[in-house]
Amino acid sequence: STERVPNTGELDPDVLPIGFLLSPLHTPIPAPPLLRKEPTTCNTCRAYITSHTQIHVPSSTWTCVFCGSKNRGAALEPDTSPELSTMTVDYVDPARQTMGRSSHPTQHPVHLFVVDDTQSTEHIRALKKNLAAVVETLHPDARVGFVMFSNVASVAQMNSSGTHCQFDVFPGHLSPSDDDLKILDPLGVHTAPVSECKEALLRAISSVRGIRGNDDVRQSRRRCLGVALEIALALVDGVYRSPQNNGAPAPPVVPVGGQVLVFFGSACNYGPGAVPLSSDVRAVDEAKQSHEFLSSLSTHFLTLRMAVHLFATGYAPLGLNFLQPIVVTTGGKTLLYNECDDNHREDVMKCVAQSNGERGTALDVVTSGTVKVTRVIGPGVMLLQGKEAKVDRVNNFSCSIGPITSDTSISFYLEMEDTVAESVYIQIRVSFTSPSGESVERVLTKRLETTGNFDIFVSSLDLKVTSVLAARHLVLVARKVGDSRKILTALDDQVRAIAHTFGQFHLESGVHVLAPEMSSFVYNLFLLKIGPLLSAIMQHPDTIDAMRCLFLHAAPDAAQRMLVPTVTMYGQNGSQDQVRCETLALQSDYILLVDHETDIFVWSGRATTGVEFDQVREQVVARAHELARHRYPHSRVRVFKEGSSMARWLECRLVPSHKDDFRLQGHFFPTIDQMPQPMRQELCQKLPKTDTPSLHQWLLKELEVCVGVYANE
Repeated sequence: STERVPNTGELDPDVLPIGFLLSPLHTPIPAPPLLRKEPTTCNTCRAYITSHTQIHVPSSTWTCVFCGSKNRGAALEPDTSPELSTMTVDYVDPARQTMGRSSHPTQHPVHLFVVDDTQSTEHIRALKKNLAAVVETLHPDARVGFVMFSNVASVAQMNSSGTHCQFDVFPGHLSPSDDDLKILDPLGVHTAPVSECKEALLRAISSVRGIRGNDDVRQSRRRCLGVALEIALALVDGVYRSPQNNGAPAPPVVPVGGQVLVFFGSACNYGPGAVPLSSDVRAVDEAKQSHEFLSSLSTHFLTLRMAVHLFATGYAPLGLNFLQPIVVTTGGKTLLYNECDDNHREDVMKCVAQSNGERGTALDVVTSGTVKVTRVIGPGVMLLQGKEAKVDRVNNFSCSIGPITSDTSISFYLEMEDTVAESVYIQIRVSFTSPSGESVERVLTKRLETTGNFDIFVSSLDLKVTSVLAARHLVLVARKVGDSRKILTALDDQVRAIAHTFGQFHLESGVHVLAPEMSSFVYNLFLLKIGPLLSAIMQHPDTIDAMRCLFLHAAPDAAQRMLVPTVTMYGQNGSQDQVRCETLALQSDYILLVDHETDIFVWSGRATTGVEFDQVREQVVARAHELARHRYPHSRVRVFKEGSSMARWLECRLVPSHKDDFRLQGHFFPTIDQMPQPMRQELCQKLPKTDTPSLHQWLLKELEVCVGVYANE
């Protein structure tokens, strides 16, 4: 979030966070050099030698930049040692490669399909079609299994032949015992490579029938998702523990990992992990038991490097706040669909394809003595650190990152202590398995200069990263607290504190004037306040929680779009102007493309008629679908006209700057000054009436703060 850090600990991290966003499996361009040797490490703190290390060639010694210790090692020449000249390097240590892996029954990811048999027959019909298409994309050597659940959990036999698939059935009201699980044969019967069981898997998928009747009938049926997940865990565990054909124990291996893909339509209401359906005192104990049960499953799935993904279809309550721990911890995603459409099929295919890439195992972060890691938000962190993603003030943080993908990011928050050093250092070490099966360790070392000048510090900030860090902390707390009003109050207090820290008190107006350099940060927090992550745009708690979890772990650019939508105005002559996310962009003679990551909106003004605009509109819609097609999850593309009922989906996400005085509108939306005053008045009068204040109204009237550019207005 910054290239320079304060040399004192005076800055409150809850006011302006300092930290970084890390995508552990995102490969830099150009790719870092690959070194097939053991890394050179400090004998005292175990930090790796870096491009910032001081080398004394004659004596073959070097000084660690983290602890200052002198180390003796082999001759090191910057010209022949890439680790001494490059910020990022990849190590493949021959001594650390997994032994015995080539003899293990599976070297490809395991895919387990877990399907709710109480969904509507219409959804099941479409789901079976989508899953059949997904099966065709699986690697022939990938190992697969199939579990179906209702009031019982049924495991398909992947070696069955004939016209029907055979199942082994487990009761759904309690966890299966060790004796019950003995009937499972993970390598011989209940999982198998696709090349050997493709027809059996397709028969198992076709055996799902669903439930006829209305939503009330389907929701009243029992669903033992908890037991189904326990069986899935037992299958994966058995794959890596089963003896080989000669009866000898299998050699110790690092699990290849894979995915558990859950397709369901209503909340788990039966057996272990059931979602409490009432709000009485007994429900509190049930909720605690369900949370402990799912947390325990999360531990085991993460150990086996299995990600749990939830694909929910329909409109029934899902109880995601209970299910999310097992998804968030293992690096999975929760995706909601109205129906099993093309987007559903494409997302499942992308999910399966991602498991064939690099697979992470561990993450280590080492910092200089005066830089402390205080909070981490990311997959696996909740599991290892416990409450609220906070960690003790440490210089060395380690966690398992599980089977995350390249589009997953982790947020690190730092605190500074007083220092006289001119610079501090951060080293990140990511361990992962390459697609070829090699154990790779990627090492990145960053040097940050220190400064005692607040103006220099502010000018070095990357406010996009800072905004995402601040927003993720607020959203994480919102998931825990549940009451958005408390979080909105905390957001107001944070902005007020920013104005007090990075501004001056204006005696004549009686308000704090925020430095113009901080205006974009405050603007981003205001969009968080009125957007779907914290406001009431999304009504259902499942929808809100699913979006929040996506935001917490999204790639940095995706998280930025979820926070601050990009708005592009297209004119009749094909002109394009990227503008701020404000209602003043809703001009009738323009077509808008608004990219909010999960949703892409194409809005056409009333005056955008005729052949010329039709061609522009086709290009904009095509652009929207092109953007959506390359994302996982697939963005929803919504196309509508000005004045339509669907337009409210867009209008509620825009800053209502039309409520400001004309003199203020031009400060942050300068193109509006080019519009004749009568047209400008007409624009402001037609825009939606809303109780949401504009950015200026919020700052001035509610917080007694203003940005320096309009302090005198």
